[in-house]
Amino acid sequence: MASQTPIPPPVAPIVRPKHDDGGSVVAERKLQKTKPPQMHQVVMLNDDFTPMEFVVVVIQ
Repeated sequence: MASQTPIPPPVAPIVRPKHDDGGSVVAERKLQKTKPPQMHQVVMLNDDFTPMEFVVVVIQ
């Protein structure tokens, strides 16, 4: 069974203006400030079967 090499898709040519008409707009990248991650909400069930030492370790 012979395998064929895939044919790449055609690439559109890049069109560049020959001169500047003075109406050009330049997009500038703004620096993004990152926020610290939000805290998680933890819910623990109070039961009679879990040892107190284990609960203390989990909370710490």
